[in-house]
Amino acid sequence: MQDRQRKIGISAKAYKCNVANEEEVKKTVEDVLKDYGKIDILVNNAAVIVWNRLHIHSSIWQRT
Repeated sequence: MQDRQRKIGISAKAYKCNVANEEEVKKTVEDVLKDYGKIDILVNNAAVIVWNRLHIHSSIWQRT
């Protein structure tokens, strides 16, 4: 992926962050700003893994 980015002249990086942890979110934002100076695009992609998908309580469904 990095070779491809260099070939077309872009820079991109993924950051792993637990969005339920406010301190981790703050640290991730600080890291991004340190690396790039600003945030141009933000993709919020979070998920909850539910093992028994056939019998799921509505409160768990709302978290996914």
